[in-house]
Amino acid sequence: MRIISGKYKGLKLCFPDNKKFRPTQDRVKESLFNIISKYVDQSHLLDLCCGTGSIGIEALSRGAEFVTFVDTKTHYVKRNLDLIPDFADGRCFKVVRSTAKQFLKKCDRSFNIIFIDPPWKDSYIYRDSLKAIYEFGILEPQGIIVCEHNKMYSLENTDGFEVFSSSRYGDAVLTLLKRTTDTI
Repeated sequence: MRIISGKYKGLKLCFPDNKKFRPTQDRVKESLFNIISKYVDQSHLLDLCCGTGSIGIEALSRGAEFVTFVDTKTHYVKRNLDLIPDFADGRCFKVVRSTAKQFLKKCDRSFNIIFIDPPWKDSYIYRDSLKAIYEFGILEPQGIIVCEHNKMYSLENTDGFEVFSSSRYGDAVLTLLKRTTDTI
């Protein structure tokens, strides 16, 4: 697993070598950033259920202004952030150890991009997170939500949001949503 493009291109990231862990594949990550490239520069991104932080670090490499990393286990994201000397001051990121639900209930800011990628067996996290993001106004008016999920799960008919793009990569699907009142 590595950073694909931008300032930190080629940086190899740490990740656990076990079957329970499912990092976003490089080809999926590359496709994702091709799709959302116009949103990334100077963005504030929420990497919810961040795992290793691969998506958020890729966004910082490509010009995001600030990333909030949230997960119940933050060991690997912290290790990966420590690999980048530019991040020593912590000005461009925040790491929060929390469940998605607890974080969203207490969140006091909004984001341009929200990336949601929980363990696929915990598909309820998508529904609960989208509900909280809508209820608490956590997505900026022209912002986007990206959900990486299993092909067996559908994100259609989500209150407050509509799907504007969906792409499948093997078992993984990237579904992009916007507020129902926004135009892209």
